[in-house]
Amino acid sequence: AETYDVSCDKRILIPFIKNQKIGFVNNSAEIVVSPKYDIILGEVYTINNFVKVGIKFSVEQECSNGEIRIVNKCKWGVIDSTGKLIIEPHYVEILISDDGSLFTLKDFKNKYCVIDIYGNIIVPFEQFDVINGFTNGYARIKKDSRWGIINKRGEIVLPTEYDDIWTFYNKNQLR
Repeated sequence: AETYDVSCDKRILIPFIKNQKIGFVNNSAEIVVSPKYDIILGEVYTINNFVKVGIKFSVEQECSNGEIRIVNKCKWGVIDSTGKLIIEPHYVEILISDDGSLFTLKDFKNKYCVIDIYGNIIVPFEQFDVINGFTNGYARIKKDSRWGIINKRGEIVLPTEYDDIWTFYNKNQLR
């Protein structure tokens, strides 16, 4: 890492590891995010990119035979292209819309909500049983074992009355 020329790197945020934690520097090798994350997903090449940042933790879980085992889990958050934490790492899953304007959050109670880039709630927790990520402004939803579709304003455009709707998140199938 000491011989790596960050000025030639095309990423806006460049990850580095110190004491087994991940942080980020800019193209001038200045620390933008101090090393505090255990895992990251994504890279920042433009100001519209985001990185999912994770903090690992362990919990005890009882097996069917009564034995206790340790299970590793991760709490996810999101940083923007400046390194600013825009979603605290509190979620089991975060799906980012294809245009980067919406975030579908799944909490540790398996409840979903949708927020916009400013933190405004578009779809509150518990309105739907499942919300997939948004592609081309639409997301698949599930309520009471039935599927439907919402738009990016959270409005139902296809009611939850179908046995199944194939997932289209990140598949560029919905135009």
